[in-house]
Amino acid sequence: MMAKQNDYQHLITVCAVAAIATIVVSLGNLTADFSNQSVVPVAERQLPTNPYFEPQSHARELRIAEADARFQQAVMMLHAKRYDMAIKALHRVLELTPLLPEAHSNMGYALLGTGEYKIAYDFFSTAVELRSMFDNAYYGMALALEGLGEYEGAIGAMRTYLHLTADASYRTKAETYIADWRLKLDQK
Repeated sequence: MMAKQNDYQHLITVCAVAAIATIVVSLGNLTADFSNQSVVPVAERQLPTNPYFEPQSHARELRIAEADARFQQAVMMLHAKRYDMAIKALHRVLELTPLLPEAHSNMGYALLGTGEYKIAYDFFSTAVELRSMFDNAYYGMALALEGLGEYEGAIGAMRTYLHLTADASYRTKAETYIADWRLKLDQK
């Protein structure tokens, strides 16, 4: 009987040591997890605006959040070549944020996809008015002018794009467009 009691006490001791070791290891992992994260004091956190005390700020936050969500939808629709759906989403973005040059430029690209070159050109022009150094809008403007058969304007817009852009991936394509448009001008 004494041997069984000693075995039982030994088993309890081993289990207790294992439980303590597990707790120590868990606490070590927990502190390692928290040490990798920056802790932002509550006073410095960006909390949502209380709609009861600041209704205008709250409405602005909601407008910006909706505009951002719709903009992301439109970008996905553009990549999927679902131009009509992108146009619909971008209309809402422009209602919410009419001075966003990226929305005007993306609307231009959506309209290029539907063959509405004149309207696309107008959206690209507005994007350039809002941000004069917006290389992406000049690229789209050049494509809209090509669609309208205005190759001299297209060359000028694409040259502006080449002057402004830091993106090397479209440089060769832009230079090819310019060469093609010059050939078309020479053939006239």
